[in-house]
Amino acid sequence: MWFDESGTLYRDTCRKLFVKCDNNRVKEVQETVKSIGRMLGQKAMWIEFDFSDNAQVIDCES
Repeated sequence: MWFDESGTLYRDTCRKLFVKCDNNRVKEVQETVKSIGRMLGQKAMWIEFDFSDNAQVIDCES
């Protein structure tokens, strides 16, 4: 849920999507998210960047 600049309350179903990319592609990711938002008819899209290079995949079955 969020409020726009006029105070209108919005309640949307959220879907988290995680994307890993090089830091020099942040602008490209922003533009892609904007494009997806337009296709979905969204007024705004939440995007958050974590510039950590420490992401790992851990094998839980071994």
